[in-house]
Amino acid sequence: MQVNAHGSRAALTDFQRYAIIFALAAPASVVTWLVFHGVFVNLSATEKAMGYVDPLTQMGIDLGYIAMIGGTMVFAAIALWAGVRALVARSRNGNGAS
Repeated sequence: MQVNAHGSRAALTDFQRYAIIFALAAPASVVTWLVFHGVFVNLSATEKAMGYVDPLTQMGIDLGYIAMIGGTMVFAAIALWAGVRALVARSRNGNGAS
């Protein structure tokens, strides 16, 4: 939180706002991938070891794969959008101020 000379809260600039969104979304996409990929690999290894899985476990594998790809793509798209917007805001105003 920024505080101006009068002690009140100052608004974030466009650059700061988009940079914060990027800083949160980029690692979230990596964490989403790593978590779901770990589960997917574990369940797939179980499937190979047993030679089969029950339908409920197979549904879990399939839904986990969809969540892994979808979640990673959503967070990566948000990070990309925010990164581009931050660069545009910074170049438009020179120092990122709005």
